[in-house]
Order: sequence, then C-alpha cells, then structure tokens
Amino acid sequence: MKLKLSNIFFRLQLILVVFGTINSYSQNRLYPLSFKANQGSHKDYYCEYYYKIQENEESYILVDPEGRNVLQRSFDTIIKNAYFIKGVYQDSVFLYRCQNLKSIKIKGIQQAYFIQDGLEVLSYKGAQYYDNSMSKIDNFPLLDFFKCGTVYSKQYSIKQHKDTKRYSVFLSEGHFGTERSETDLELVGVPNNIEKVTFLDETDYISESVNSDYKRFPSLLNIEKEGKNGIYSYNIKESIYPEKKEEVKPEYFIDEVLGDTIYEPIEIEPLSFVKKGMVRIQEVFPIIYDRIQMNSNNGLVYLYKDGMIGIYPKHPTTSFEVFEQKTTSFYKIRKHKKQGWIDIRTFKEYYF
Repeated sequence: MKLKLSNIFFRLQLILVVFGTINSYSQNRLYPLSFKANQGSHKDYYCEYYYKIQENEESYILVDPEGRNVLQRSFDTIIKNAYFIKGVYQDSVFLYRCQNLKSIKIKGIQQAYFIQDGLEVLSYKGAQYYDNSMSKIDNFPLLDFFKCGTVYSKQYSIKQHKDTKRYSVFLSEGHFGTERSETDLELVGVPNNIEKVTFLDETDYISESVNSDYKRFPSLLNIEKEGKNGIYSYNIKESIYPEKKEEVKPEYFIDEVLGDTIYEPIEIEPLSFVKKGMVRIQEVFPIIYDRIQMNSNNGLVYLYKDGMIGIYPKHPTTSFEVFEQKTTSFYKIRKHKKQGWIDIRTFKEYYF
C-alpha cells in the first residue's frame, strides 16, 4: 500500500512539472524571441537590464542573455534606458525601442538624448521633443522632485567692508544639526576703482547643496568697472590664514578662589567662531563685456559684447549673432550670417 501511494505521488509531481513547463515561460526556450515575449509580465524598465552592452574588439554590441548580437551590428557607443537604445557609429546616430528592438525612423538624425520617457532629437528639420509613442510634443511635464532640507550645504556671500572698502567672500558650511564652520576671506588682487563685485548670476549670495538645480560657479566673480564686466576666479585651497597668536599665562599664578599657586602654563584660545584669511583672485576673462548673465533655468552663462553673444567657458569670443533656446540641449544660432544649431552638452555646432 505504501509503494502504490508513492507511485501515485510521483506521477502527480511529474504531471505538475510537465503541465507547469508547458504553460509557463521557459527562458531557455524563449531566448530567440523579444524581451516582450520573455518578460511580458514585467514593467518596461526591466528591459534595460535584460540586454547587456558587450565590448567587441574596438566596438560594442548589444546582447541577450545567451550572448547573441540582437541588433546585428556593432557601434562605437551604445546607450540605453528603460525605453530606448541609442547606438552611435562614426557620425551616425541609430535609435531603437528597448521593448521590441524596432528601429526608430527619423530622417537626418544628428544627435539624440533620452529625456524622461521620451526623446530630444536634432535632425535636418531642427530640434524636437518626442514622447514615448514617438509623437511630437512641445515639452515634457515638469517633474516635482523631492528636496531635502537636512543636507550638507554651503553658502557664499560677497561683502564690502565699510571701513576699508575691500571685498571679501564669506563662506558658511555644515551639516544639518551640527555647528557650521564660517570663513571670511579678503579678496586680494581686485582691480582699482571697480564699481561692483558679484557672482556670475549677478547676485551677492549663493547657496549650494544636493538640492541645487545646476552649478552656480561660486568660485567665479563678475567684476564691473566703467560699465564693463569681466570674470575673475579664486581657489579656496590657496587661501592664506595668519598664524594664531596664543596667549600663555605666566609660569605660575594664584588661584583667586582657592588661593593656591598654580605653576602649569595654561593656553588661552581667542574667542572667535569665524576663521579669517585672504585669497588672491585671478583674471579669467578681461573686463571688456557689456554684460555677463546667467540663465536662471539651466545655469548657462552668456557674455554680451557689441550686440554679439558668447558662452562661458567655450566661446569667450562673442561670435554669435543669434543664440536662441529651442529645447533643453539644442539652441538655434546664427554665426557669421550662417544659420545653424549648437548642442550645449558638447558645444558642437551643426550647419545644414
């Protein structure tokens, strides 16, 4: 009786295994199919990890878990996210859907970037956003990112001393819940008879933390003189601090309370919470520009001179007649009376 029950139990197990194999996905059996067939029950983001980028001599290929080249070609660069795959070969850009590896046909692609769940593309027709369905859109919805108020932060401010008329940078930094360290650095090498010193965003205050939307260049100064502007820099690591003069009590003194004679010298630290010193500034761009302005949306710094535009730091020579933003990365330009585009991620110019 025990043997019969064992046989029945074994047969039931066998039936369950066979039935389960027939009615469920077997990764080994479905490798030749697309990600969608293999992982239909998963969210799209999983396909970003399903395919791997593999080095192939001096190029790269995209492979499935069995090592097959799923795009059937190699690239100089491959980038992928949850929705798209971008391959670059020489000067050509190729786009694919990550879910089914289908090629995305956009005529004359010059450059493309992933943005949210869509694309930002520069083609012969200009700059354009595309959503996940590859429909043209004007912009993506603003994302409301959580910002933490308990993080490490630095605050910079520029001050002019009333008595000496000299300028200094006041730095305050620290973590939440701990004592902040404060440093007052006098600026050495400031040109004579200047009218104003600010940061590049034309303010005298900058706060930086992980919540900062873009780099605000706190170590760069906009100096104005005779109506013109230039850029100077300083390096906090090169700051100079005067040596501390320590007060030491005599070799002995009488304790006023106990009346005892104490012979051990006691050092007295000065009561000061601000570290003071000086730092020398260096010229980056001369004081020749009509205005220096920082874009409040992306931190791009514009240099204006004689009705022309330059961009810090790649284009200090003002050679653009038009510099107009169309998308996040691509700006319409006119240079030497020639229309074109510029990619502000790489500062590469396109004319077609």
